[in-house]
Amino acid sequence: MVIDTVTKIDSYAFSYSNITSCVMNDNVQVIGAYSFSNSSIQNIELSESLFEINEGCFEKSKLEEILIPKSVRHVFEKAFYQCTYLVNVVFDEGSRLTSIGKSVFDSCERLDNIILPNELAFIKEQAFYNCRSLRTIIIPKSVEKFDGSEVFAFCFALQEVVFEDGGLLKTIGSKCFLSCTSLKKVTFSDNITDIGGSAFEDYENLAEISFGENVTSIGADCISGTLYEAQNQDDMIYVGKYLVSVNQRLTGSVAVKEGTTLICDKAFYSSNVR
Repeated sequence: MVIDTVTKIDSYAFSYSNITSCVMNDNVQVIGAYSFSNSSIQNIELSESLFEINEGCFEKSKLEEILIPKSVRHVFEKAFYQCTYLVNVVFDEGSRLTSIGKSVFDSCERLDNIILPNELAFIKEQAFYNCRSLRTIIIPKSVEKFDGSEVFAFCFALQEVVFEDGGLLKTIGSKCFLSCTSLKKVTFSDNITDIGGSAFEDYENLAEISFGENVTSIGADCISGTLYEAQNQDDMIYVGKYLVSVNQRLTGSVAVKEGTTLICDKAFYSSNVR
């Protein structure tokens, strides 16, 4: 289907339809909520004038890939929810996207590649929940906030996470990477100050963690059970001025390193120190 003169597509316009492809003219500025939800749409060319992709727009459709024009500023809740055929998402060069809403890519099980745009500021809860084919994610320095929990939870194939240097993001929630058990490497930017409890607990493949220089808070069991902890040759593991973990093989009396300002929650949990 080719749409030539239309300027707006209303909510549910093609919902549950058998449409497989669509080309929009550049007059279309608005696509209503759930407009292509549960449809057979596989390929679509969006308008270069489109300002936002509304709630549930392509939810449970058969969309396989999509190029999001640089004009789009917001992608709202569940826009691509359970698009189980979606493999590739591309943001046009010069993208002005500032926010990705709640559960936008939730359960896009085949999505294995996405490069987030450089003006992105907010990523809301469960935005990439259960994207079980996603392998690498780079968080642009423009991102200010993970608004809610479980942003990347249950991304079982995720192996590497990089937070760009000079980033605005300061806090990583406790369940941000819940059950991302394939994680091997995490690189934090220096601006990240707070890392939630159990952030990477029992991630047996996680061998490399590069903490920033300005961490002021680390929650309990942040690195407990990780390969990073197991391979660390130090009996007492420090992050900056914080004592994070004490190896259980350590016995007898110990001296906390001079300059330490915080002994983290559960640092001596089940230790044999006397």
